[in-house]
Amino acid sequence: MQFGRIELFANKGMPLFAYTARETATGREIRNSVEAATEQAAIAALLNRNLLVVEIREKTAKRGQTKGGKVSLNDLVVFTRQLATMIDAGIAIVQSLQALADQTPNKVMRDTIRDVCSRVEAGESFSEALTRHPKAFNRLYVSMVGAGEKGGVGYWRKFSDGLPPIRKTPSAFAKR
Repeated sequence: MQFGRIELFANKGMPLFAYTARETATGREIRNSVEAATEQAAIAALLNRNLLVVEIREKTAKRGQTKGGKVSLNDLVVFTRQLATMIDAGIAIVQSLQALADQTPNKVMRDTIRDVCSRVEAGESFSEALTRHPKAFNRLYVSMVGAGEKGGVGYWRKFSDGLPPIRKTPSAFAKR
C-alpha cells in the first residue's frame, strides 16, 4: 500500500457551490457545481465563463450522524499514527486534519476526516466529532481519544504506539 506525503501547510479545500445557470449565447440551462472561496467569487467565476447564474447555494454536509462507510483497520492505524506525529510536532489539530484529509487516498476516510475537521472548527471536541462516524470510529477508539483530550498531548504517542504494525493483522484484532 502506498501513502502520499503529508503537506503540513496544505490549503483547506474551498467550499463547493451548486448552481443553476444559463449560457449567455444559447440560453441553455446548466446545473453543476464550482469550488470558490465565497459565493461572490463563485458567481464571478461563472460570469467569466459566460454563464448567467439563476440560482446558487453552498453545498454543506448534514450536521447529524453521517452515513459514511466503514474504513479499514489499516487506514485507521495510518490515520492515527500520522495524526499523533503531527500533534507531537506541535501542529494544531485542525491543520493536522486538513493535511490528512488532503493526502488520504481512500474517499470514505477523506470525507470522514473532512467532516470531523469541520465539526472541530465549529467548536465540537475531537471525540464528539468522531462519535458522528460510528462506522469509522468505534466506541473504544472514541473513548481513548476522549481520554487523550483529558490527558494532554503526550497521550497521542502512547495511543498510537499501542496500535498494531501496518501489515496484515490477526482477524481477532480486526474485529472492532
